[in-house]
Amino acid sequence: VYGTDISKDAIRYANENAELNSVRNVTFLKGSLFEPLSQLLTHNSSLLTFDVIVSNPPYIRSGDIANLQPEIKKWEPRSALDGGEDGLDYYRAILSEAPKYLTPPCPSLPRGGWGGGVIFLEIGEGQSEEVSVIAMQNGFCNISVIKDYAGIERIIVCCP
Repeated sequence: VYGTDISKDAIRYANENAELNSVRNVTFLKGSLFEPLSQLLTHNSSLLTFDVIVSNPPYIRSGDIANLQPEIKKWEPRSALDGGEDGLDYYRAILSEAPKYLTPPCPSLPRGGWGGGVIFLEIGEGQSEEVSVIAMQNGFCNISVIKDYAGIERIIVCCP
């Protein structure tokens, strides 16, 4: 299991949490999205692909940051919230890179089968259609949306 984050504090907390919970088979790497993994691939071509990728990227529109609840603005760094002008910058980056890191589908399954790797992305309210389109533009299919307990579309699940 690998985890990446651009924040050294987030990496420190993740390592502390792993230790507190006796999790041994996890490695946390500092860097943006897949960048630390691409460096690993450069040094170790035997690194396997991943069956599952999970991400909770920044998805708030830049212009909406000022209107967030005070407790969010106070405790969350802007880099953990700001998804760019339309809130979709990180989805474009993740979904364009993810296919090369996901386990390829089984050749005997029809395209769109669940035989390969799968990606789970947390999304902001009202973003499911746009993120689904970005996923399709990057070769993903079999796209599903999961709602949270409040009935809000919250997670996109897809495979290449």
